[in-house]
Amino acid sequence: DVYKRQTLDWGFARAEVFTARVGLFPTDYPEVSDRIAFFEQLQTRLSELPGVRGAALTTSLPGLGSWGSFAGVQGQSYATDQDYPLIRRQIITPGYFQAFDVDILAGRPFEAQDDTEGMDVALVNQAFADQFFPGGEALGKQVRVGRSDTEEPWRTIVGVVPNLYMGGALNDEDPNGPGIYTPLAQEDARFLSIAVRTDGNPMRLTSLVRETVAGLDGDVPIYWTESMEQSLEESTWPFRIFGTLFAAFGVAALFLASVGLYGVMSFSVRRRTTEVGIRMALGAEPRDVIGMILRQGLWQMGVGLLLGGGVALLVGQGIQLLLFQVDPRDPVIFAAIAALLTCTGLAASYVPAARATRVDPMVAFQAD
Repeated sequence: DVYKRQTLDWGFARAEVFTARVGLFPTDYPEVSDRIAFFEQLQTRLSELPGVRGAALTTSLPGLGSWGSFAGVQGQSYATDQDYPLIRRQIITPGYFQAFDVDILAGRPFEAQDDTEGMDVALVNQAFADQFFPGGEALGKQVRVGRSDTEEPWRTIVGVVPNLYMGGALNDEDPNGPGIYTPLAQEDARFLSIAVRTDGNPMRLTSLVRETVAGLDGDVPIYWTESMEQSLEESTWPFRIFGTLFAAFGVAALFLASVGLYGVMSFSVRRRTTEVGIRMALGAEPRDVIGMILRQGLWQMGVGLLLGGGVALLVGQGIQLLLFQVDPRDPVIFAAIAALLTCTGLAASYVPAARATRVDPMVAFQAD
């Protein structure tokens, strides 16, 4: 869990991206056009700051979750509203993918003409294109957010982009699932995240970004100022804590289980010293006696592993939400633990059994 989180390839720039949050209240900006104008001016001014390689505004940052919505896809029919697929949705400004150093896979990104006067457009991620247009013909097709009663317009797909964890990494079964992006100039948003990519330490932009926002409206503050990397680290802190705890407790539990298994099996075999002596006195070969004891031990361990594995599967489902891209039913992990416990049990059976076969039968008869 911890290893996967630390080595995960997010697919977009993180360390050099400054992020913050900004919002407009209806009392100060009652009209949609006023809000759009403010955000567009802000994005333009941020892009012009010295050292900036890309700037954008978005309803949510990649890897931190986004809206879930139903959608209708051109060419597909839906018998009921429950048949509409659930997708992820973000509102962004032009420059969003440049801010995260991501290349468009096909088509084009949003441009200045994608406003209320232009054609309603959308971008879809690769997962969306693969699921709904497996033939690779997503460009030019149409998609509409909502179900049968939606008032949203049909939007023409003008570009396909990489999967950028629209669903977030936290407690999401499919963070790279299908999703669409719509341009801010054709939407209405009041609270947006700022993303500015630069060279070097992104936090040096804090004062510049704050001054830029104040230059448009001195009553509008920015908050949650941190790098993209810090945002992702904070969003996954439960995984760091629980992952470390589970790893420590798991190792301790496995060690105690191995020691306990060794002790129980060893004690069980030692109590059969008299039986071993009798068998040896009647002409049994040491390898036959040891093989018999190992087979009986394996049968007992098999029953224990079967019962324990069943309980582990049930308990594992309960901690799924605390795991980061880890399958609680991973067969490799189950097989490794079963192999370790089996080897421990065999060693615990073999060592005392081999020792007992070397004991003089008369001494074994006197064993208590």
